[in-house]
Amino acid sequence: MGIAHGVTTFVSSIVTAFLTAFIVDALAPTFKVQKNYGKALQLVAYSMTPMLIAGIFNLYPPITFLSFIAGIYGLVLLYWGFAYTMKPSKESTVGYYLATLGILIVIMLVISLILYAILAAIFVPSFNSFGAGNLNFSIPR
Repeated sequence: MGIAHGVTTFVSSIVTAFLTAFIVDALAPTFKVQKNYGKALQLVAYSMTPMLIAGIFNLYPPITFLSFIAGIYGLVLLYWGFAYTMKPSKESTVGYYLATLGILIVIMLVISLILYAILAAIFVPSFNSFGAGNLNFSIPR
């Protein structure tokens, strides 16, 4: 299940980066910014890099908190990156950031749930080969 979790996290991060960049680009006219998918993808990918690299900290549970710190740093990079990539006005930067952050969270959750459902359908039946076939997972009535 650890491998399944790792694959799910990696795939959902990549898909999330592309979808979020698409939506950041689509929101650009709302915040009076020129549309540029390449710059939006640079912004999102650059801000997600610390979280992807910090995933290695999850291998040793006592230092897992470092992943959280890297995630916070990634969010700071996202905010700072707007000035260099998308170039919104100072007044619209916070709104653009919050809209992007909300979209990023929703996309990551939805993609993760879909991938976990797919992987659960693949891996849960294999528990029978490990002796878990005698467990009763039915809901009592």
